Amino acid sequence: DSDTAFLTDALQMHLSSRTDQTWFAHPTYIRPHPPLVAPEPYNQMYDPEQLPMPTRFPNREDESAVHPFHAGSLKKPKMEDTVQGLEGQVNADDIADVQALRSIYLGLASEVDTHFGRIIAFLKDTGQFDNTIVILTADHGEALGDHHHWGKQNIYEASFRIPLIIRDPRLPGQFGNTVDKFTESIDITPTILDLIGQPIPHTINGASLRAFLEGNLPATWRDCVHHELDFGEPDQVTVGQKATGCSFHEANLAILREEQFKLVHFNGGLAPLLFNMQADPSELNNLANEPAHLATLLRLTQKLLSFRMRHGDHTLSDMKIGPSGVVKYS
Repeated sequence: DSDTAFLTDALQMHLSSRTDQTWFAHPTYIRPHPPLVAPEPYNQMYDPEQLPMPTRFPNREDESAVHPFHAGSLKKPKMEDTVQGLEGQVNADDIADVQALRSIYLGLASEVDTHFGRIIAFLKDTGQFDNTIVILTADHGEALGDHHHWGKQNIYEASFRIPLIIRDPRLPGQFGNTVDKFTESIDITPTILDLIGQPIPHTINGASLRAFLEGNLPATWRDCVHHELDFGEPDQVTVGQKATGCSFHEANLAILREEQFKLVHFNGGLAPLLFNMQADPSELNNLANEPAHLATLLRLTQKLLSFRMRHGDHTLSDMKIGPSGVVKYS
């Protein structure tokens, strides 16, 4: 009776009347996501005592000292907010409670996996599997206690590193292959349009992944990924704004993540953060204030600025009015 099971049932019901039609379906599973409550058997599928420990400093005070932004992001959302009806019965300082909730999150992920398998089985049983492009991805990750954070409103890898699996039945030679290149969520739309033979609007910032699906390497491809976060609200002053002193339009940050280095640039005159992701994958050592890394900090900041300038709003740009009318109007 979970929402995951319900969504799968509803999808199969609607698709069962379209087996002889073309269709596009976007099943948006809520899970794995708070509230962290899982049905049997997924609530006990993973042993909390066997799970890896969260990656973090020994206490929240040390974590908060990393940056003023953390003083706000550590307050909301709290671990206690990820469950309902257990006020006073869970404690973020109790590692057993932390590991229990992490285990339930993994159970919820496995439940989605189970029901996604039902969709695949339905497509096979109805003869549609080899005529359907399948894409599995997510909108964000979860901190789950890493760096003492919960939720997604933070700067760390666990919040924005997400899965991406694509199967094009027309390319069986590529089944099972893994691509070790940076992709972003904005690549999904142009990929779908490209695969179904539709034009890609010039306002789209992402790039089609079709070349990868065909086993080729594009002539040019990005060497980094980008992530942005707003921590202000239009109707109230948030805990993040209070902690940083940022106004509503200053309460934001931008991240540029290369293979080795990761820059977190804050608005509002706040100091940046810089991590060496190869030497310090846990992101525990901020290098932004070290003289030896000033050149890297400058290079990444300039690179981020150029990216923002290159990808401004092009809704009404890239056109020209001349004697023959509007050039490149679409």
